[in-house]
Amino acid sequence: IPSARTVNDKTFKIIVFSAIVLAVFGLYWPSLQNGFVFDDEQIVINNSQVTSLKNIGKAFTSCIWEPHLETCYERSNYYRPLHTLSIMLALSLSKGFINSTNPFLFHLFNIIYYIIFSWLVFILLNRLFQNRLASILGTAIFVFHPLHAESVMWISGLPELLMGIFIIWAFLVHDSDRLARRRWLAGFLFFLALLSKETAIALIPVIIIYDYFSNRINNYNSDPVGR
Repeated sequence: IPSARTVNDKTFKIIVFSAIVLAVFGLYWPSLQNGFVFDDEQIVINNSQVTSLKNIGKAFTSCIWEPHLETCYERSNYYRPLHTLSIMLALSLSKGFINSTNPFLFHLFNIIYYIIFSWLVFILLNRLFQNRLASILGTAIFVFHPLHAESVMWISGLPELLMGIFIIWAFLVHDSDRLARRRWLAGFLFFLALLSKETAIALIPVIIIYDYFSNRINNYNSDPVGR
């Protein structure tokens, strides 16, 4: 592999993306042989709500546990419509291509989502550190960290992956265009993160703190007299 300092930016990113794909598949390809476990049985196999894409509207008016709990308002604090839609899509594709409810496609989706998540982490670190080696090391720690194994290998761990994708994407858009026209896009991506998992709300204080300190740093760097 060429030295990170000797390749142009486009080639460097292609190399990193390829490495992420190989690393993630190298780590998690055994999960493609896994079955449905624990909550997967209720969320995927025995869930009338996700059996057809005709139920898309219901994904936004109920929760994925409604067929089992009878009501979402008193017995569940889950409102994750993008999770429901992703399960619907995977189930429809599984029945369309394999003609059965096969866990393979669900596990493959999780691996693909994790690749996207990891790539966005690299983009974020590369922007924050502005140092290729630091961004590579940070991304490697993220990809190989065992904390993420459950979210990738467990079908029902999907909300964490979806939320992670959208909050980092929202942060990147916000950071690249804070005062211009694309601010609405950052808000929309944040909204999608909330529809994936409610803990995405933590992005708000993160952005407030980041903006505060980055503005102070920028003001300090632009004012040599005040140093």
